[in-house]
Amino acid sequence: MSKLLNVQAYCERCKKTEQIAVDLSSGDIQQHLSSHSGVYPISLTHDDHSIVVFIDGNGAARRVNYIDLVNQRMESAVSSQASIILKAALQEKIHGTMFVISQNPKFKDFIIALGQVLNNNLSFDEEFSIESTKDHVLYKIRNYSIYLGPFDSFAQSLMTKNDVFFYELSNLDLPLKKIKNRKSLFLLYNLQEMIKQGTQGKLNDFILNYKPDGIYDFRTSEDIAEAIFKALEGIYVS
Repeated sequence: MSKLLNVQAYCERCKKTEQIAVDLSSGDIQQHLSSHSGVYPISLTHDDHSIVVFIDGNGAARRVNYIDLVNQRMESAVSSQASIILKAALQEKIHGTMFVISQNPKFKDFIIALGQVLNNNLSFDEEFSIESTKDHVLYKIRNYSIYLGPFDSFAQSLMTKNDVFFYELSNLDLPLKKIKNRKSLFLLYNLQEMIKQGTQGKLNDFILNYKPDGIYDFRTSEDIAEAIFKALEGIYVS
């Protein structure tokens, strides 16, 4: 006989209560409830996160766990870049730096996810260092570095002849003479935001003055990940 209940669960992040219809007579639910844990998990997706509600035999929500979907999507999006970078650093033993010149939080989300995936795919005895301040993030795998931040004196101290530059078109200055020995230069810009601010003319000026190897429009951190993957694939794989 069916035992259908409406379970209430409150999401702290969304500040709202969910009504979940649950048939407690279901064989799968009964098996979970009779196990050592005595609860059954129900997953619901909310925009950028999921909640897992654990209910007991009376249909009461005992606890709620949260899963950040943005982090999961980003880790998936950067897996291809991590593979290319690891091959360049470990197999081809390239000595150089991948510069990401930006102070945009979306770029930082990408770099943090990339660092997590790199760390998860390196052997325990492999050299991997992380340096992070309020202004920059720096990863090092042997002689290969990945830098996020402004193009300041610290960034310039990392330069070699095998560097790859990813530059977000913003208010950050990028003196061309400082990167004349670069391996490649790629431009990333948010055209939607530039139109809002009336600064889209900067895009044409940059292209004419710097002649980048590739240009990419982005909206999200996942767009940034996809753009950088395409650029790295062309440099290190082709």
